[in-house]
Amino acid sequence: MVSGRDLVLFTQHLYYLTATGAPMPDILRNIKWDIQNRELKQAVGVMEDKTRRGESFSSALRSYPHIFPEYYSEMVSAAELTENLPQALNELAGYLEDAERAKKKVKAASLYPTLILNFIFLVVLATFFFVFPVMKKALSGHYGNVNPSALSHIPPISYFIFNPLFLIFLFVLVVTINIMMFTNKLPGNSLLFNIPLIGNLIRKAYLVRIARSMGFMLQGGMTVVSALEQTAKTIDILAIRNILHRIRGDVARGDLLSTAMEKEMFFTGTFLSLVKAGEKNEKLPLEMLEIANNFERQLEWETMGTLKAVEPTLILIMGALTGLIAAALFYPIYMVPSNIM
Repeated sequence: MVSGRDLVLFTQHLYYLTATGAPMPDILRNIKWDIQNRELKQAVGVMEDKTRRGESFSSALRSYPHIFPEYYSEMVSAAELTENLPQALNELAGYLEDAERAKKKVKAASLYPTLILNFIFLVVLATFFFVFPVMKKALSGHYGNVNPSALSHIPPISYFIFNPLFLIFLFVLVVTINIMMFTNKLPGNSLLFNIPLIGNLIRKAYLVRIARSMGFMLQGGMTVVSALEQTAKTIDILAIRNILHRIRGDVARGDLLSTAMEKEMFFTGTFLSLVKAGEKNEKLPLEMLEIANNFERQLEWETMGTLKAVEPTLILIMGALTGLIAAALFYPIYMVPSNIM
């Protein structure tokens, strides 16, 4: 799999070398030796052969749609026609770098809670398999002259926490959150934006990605309809992709972009006002990029503030859960002496 970081570095190297005026086959040959990702390295090797046989670079890029998004090859194709490839690659590299930074901000807001949840799961798992069974046997009289009625001292919360069904639920929850955190797969519904504290950060991060993608593609000469279609392909949440597809349909039928966006609850009032201003002044591409920059600055401040607020809350929750597990586990053991025959 080719990561966003790999694509950013590849595009940056392309920009530096195309600015020197070197032939594309030689550029790709030189870049290939610096690439660490095996899949990308193989793709660049094939593209080198294709360009050496006279095929255009944009055409070679289209052979690998799973690595290079459609907007990438379209931008390169337009730049080849206008003989402006270095500038286009520089803009592409900047856009990809900004997009990666926005993704990392979403993950940064979610990393600490994820680590806490993983730790809780491991504690419960270890206790379930190695401690709780021993405690039950001890209280049942298997390890000494203990009154079997001592089992009545095991509180209901112990059976709840150390229940296989609860363990399965916790396992599914942890796996789902880990997949969301450490891969590009996210749930496809708007419930993600209703998560307390971090839901608004996730929404704003995606508004930044949409604005930056739209601004970049419009600046590159795409129509609003095409820019919406390509932007939707860069979004990994199905609910947002569906929103962009609906907006694209409205714009294709003659609506202004701001009018189509107003129909969706996802976009904030400030976002819509700035889009309207861009349409009114006929500077929509620049306005979209300005929206992305403004919202990104807000996101940085809000992320820092949320993390400061969340950290003590999570420490309290972690302490309470640890205390609950300890009480569920050790209270029955504490009662053993009073139940020895």
